[in-house]
Order: sequence, then structure tokens, then C-alpha cells
Amino acid sequence: MSNSWSDIFAALPQGEAAIRYGIAFTPRSGSTWLGDVLSRSGLLGMPREYFNPEAAGPTLTSSACTNFPDYYQYLKIVKQANGVFGFEVNWPRLNSIIGENHWPLFEDINAWFFLRREDFVAQAVSLFKAIQSGVFHSHDGKKARQPVVYDGGKIAEAVFTLMNSEYQLSQHFKEFGITPVELWYEHIVPLAPVDVVKLFAERLQITLGADDVQRLAAMTPKLKKIGDSTNTELADRFRGEHRELVDYWQEARGTETCRSFRSQRAQYRR
Repeated sequence: MSNSWSDIFAALPQGEAAIRYGIAFTPRSGSTWLGDVLSRSGLLGMPREYFNPEAAGPTLTSSACTNFPDYYQYLKIVKQANGVFGFEVNWPRLNSIIGENHWPLFEDINAWFFLRREDFVAQAVSLFKAIQSGVFHSHDGKKARQPVVYDGGKIAEAVFTLMNSEYQLSQHFKEFGITPVELWYEHIVPLAPVDVVKLFAERLQITLGADDVQRLAAMTPKLKKIGDSTNTELADRFRGEHRELVDYWQEARGTETCRSFRSQRAQYRR
């Protein structure tokens, strides 16, 4: 590395990323795993939850920004790789951004991806278990695990949370005429990292060189699934005890009837 300050600064990004994308996701859909794979590729930015103050941590505080527009501009310059900036956002955070009239800033996004999970019962169990145990990812392995005891009511609450989040994101994209690239946990997690990167690169019109493909072919995911037989047992029990609820959401998912989730939740709590 050069010791010349002029050379050092010349090597830094001189402007904001030319290509920008967002990944909207629902909880426990593999977003952390996906962000890690894309970041480690070195070709598709460093997608993280930059708009979640807790997850953003040092990125937010070190930016020294005092307002959202400046922070967004900062991210597009500092958190880019290969001229690409990506981020991940869930519905509560996006809703906050919309509510504070910052959505127009995202008009410069080149592509949106929508990450969900087909098996919403398994997803709800994963959310319930993560909250109960305090362990959300494989890199949390050193944390003290709290015991997980089946609670059908809390798993149902997780189902309501997931269905609402998914519905609200879908409605938002529809309202603004956005057709996101649909991603499903069950389809992308089994893929090799090189194939995940290819999927994003194709949509973003980024050409991968032969050397890139060769390097990516040797890359393995750092994060592993933490679901085990307990997840399966909890999901099976919930399906058996709450068949009517599961059947309802299998039919209503993603449709206008999802608007009824509040009244259904109220009835379920009685």
C-alpha cells in the first residue's frame, strides 16, 4: 500500500455507487445469510440493515450524520463495493421511512428484491424460538441459550406478525408500481454462493468475469442454519393444534383478505 496520502485518498470511492438495490424481507427468511454471501462476493456491495439503528450500530454513529437524507447519501458512498450499494430493510423500518416522507429518496434504486419464506409455520416457529432462546444466528453460538417451551399462542402471534409484514410490503410495492424480484428462503439457501451472486448480478446487469466465477465457486457460506429437530417438533405440534388458523393463512396469504388479520388476531386472543 502506498504511503502517499494523495494515493490513499485517490483509492477511496470518489462518489456514490452507480448501482443501487434494496432487499425487503420478512423475519427469519435468511436475510442475514444472504447479506453475508453478497457482501463476501466483493461485487455486490455490502447489504446490511443500515436503517435499523440497533443493527447498524457503529455505521450509524460513525457517519456523524444528523438527518436521514445525509445518512442515505453517506451509505451510498461509504458502503459500496464494485460501485454497488445494497441494503436490507423490513416492514417496520420501511414503514417508518415512509411515514417520515423519506421514501422519495429511494427513487434512485435500480432494483428491489423481496425475500420471504414459503413455509410460514416453520418461519413463525423460527421467530418464536429465536426470541425465546435469545439466539438468532449461528454466530450467536456463545450466547447463553434460554430454554424454549412450546407456546401455541406466541407462535400464532408470530404468524400474524409475518403475514402482516408480508402483506404490507406487497401492498407498498403494488402502490408504487414496483415489481420486485421474488426470492424464497427455500429456493436460495440451498444454492451455492456463486449461483446466488449470479442471480443478483444478472438482475443488476453486472457482468461477472471468469476469475470472479472461479473465485466464487470456491466460496462457502459462513453462516449456518440453526434450526434443528426442535423446530420440526414445534411446527408439527402447532399445525396439529391450530389447523384452522394454518388453513386460513394458506388460502388468504397475499390476498386482500389479509386485511382481516387484526380482527382475526383479536378473535384468537379471546
